[in-house]
Amino acid sequence: MPLNIRGERAKQRERALQVRLMETQAKPLEVALYNLIKRTGARAAQLQSQGLEEQAALDAVQEFQEAGEGILTRSLRKSGLLFGSRLLDTLGKSQYRRLEVKSDGDVFQRRLEKWLAVYSSRQITRIAETTRKHIRRIMVSGARDGLSVEQISKNIRTGLKGPFSRTRAHTIARTETHNAANRGAMAAAEATGLTLYKEWVAAGGSRTRGNHSAVSGQIRPQNDPFNVGGTLMQQPGDPAGGAGNVINCRCVVVFSTEPPTRAFEGGGVPGGSGWIKDANNDFEGEHLKARKYCRKLGRDTGFEHMMLVDTVTGRNLGKTTSNAVNMVSPTSAMMREMSNPKNAIMVHHNHPSSSPLSMPDLQASAYFKGVKGVYAHGHNGNYYLAEGFKRSEVIIGSEFKQTLKAITTIGRDYEKRHPSLKWTGLERGQLYYHLTHTVLSVRGLYSYRYKLDPKFEALITEHKTLINEVDEWLM
Repeated sequence: MPLNIRGERAKQRERALQVRLMETQAKPLEVALYNLIKRTGARAAQLQSQGLEEQAALDAVQEFQEAGEGILTRSLRKSGLLFGSRLLDTLGKSQYRRLEVKSDGDVFQRRLEKWLAVYSSRQITRIAETTRKHIRRIMVSGARDGLSVEQISKNIRTGLKGPFSRTRAHTIARTETHNAANRGAMAAAEATGLTLYKEWVAAGGSRTRGNHSAVSGQIRPQNDPFNVGGTLMQQPGDPAGGAGNVINCRCVVVFSTEPPTRAFEGGGVPGGSGWIKDANNDFEGEHLKARKYCRKLGRDTGFEHMMLVDTVTGRNLGKTTSNAVNMVSPTSAMMREMSNPKNAIMVHHNHPSSSPLSMPDLQASAYFKGVKGVYAHGHNGNYYLAEGFKRSEVIIGSEFKQTLKAITTIGRDYEKRHPSLKWTGLERGQLYYHLTHTVLSVRGLYSYRYKLDPKFEALITEHKTLINEVDEWLM
């Protein structure tokens, strides 16, 4: 791992190299975890078919945990050693050496093993518990729907064998490898006894979280945490940041022997590009006109309205309404512009209910090659943005329905445990859709950004327990 990297292009090359190494390390772990999850589903289904409902989830998950801890520990050790050794090798060839490489290596490995002993056990326990809850939900849902024992067993097998589990295995492998790699580099830095400084390097582009764009370039002493949108994290991937900061993160850490020339709190773009403090300040030119147009006419008529703005030229490429409350369709001329791959169109439209983006909003935007992203402007001042679509409209639709269904099931269980809960169907739907977008964004299908009105922010704060359960399920 190079030291004292100068220039953004050089740092991005190092970041890209680290990400490629992480992906190489993550692939075998993904395969091993997917096969383990499938075996767990088969075992739980077998016990369920024998009438051992209470044992099914517990016994199957216990076997999962015993086998999974070894798999996870071996993989994370390999990643941590690789990234830590890269830093030690660089230091061993530099003028900054104070200790023998072998001595540093011994200290580094002891630090890494100490971290692994606690971390691997904790993470596999968490993953196993989420798997157990998933199996129990399938059982409870099947019993509620009057399914036979055989049908419930089949649902358990397929529920832990299909695209959902493949995606989950990929997410876990990528996230845990990313954390182990950065943690390995940190352990190596600590083992040298040198005074080093660390810098957060984020990927550019629309897929990068706003908080991570903001912290990119922030330089700290190696033992001081980064400030990531108010959350303190020692390095990219640090679990202290919560699922929203670590899952599918592509940020890395680089080191320097030279103190920064600016205050440690510096770096990044103030406020970031993803978390907006004032909605109108985030729009200018034709985009601001489009926002005002859709919201004003929407309030006046109660219908949805649409305007297209090309992000390259800033031109207005058309506007329309379908005179309907819950839909708006582009004209033929607008669809021609949306189909032109040379364009980079932002679709602006209003939602009279101030709800998040719908599945058709996503699918239409992913389908047209000239569309960069889509805004839904709420009449209460909020907005939601999805952009940078990485999958086809068919896959996005399938993932959206599957994720929304899972979150709805988690929500039903949550409501049963809180019988005094009072919220409207609209509030419930808005929160479930918002969480669905957040999950799909974390999984890398597209970038999701938003500004919420105070009432919705209060709703999220009130139901923090539900959001934490979705975080657990996501892992």
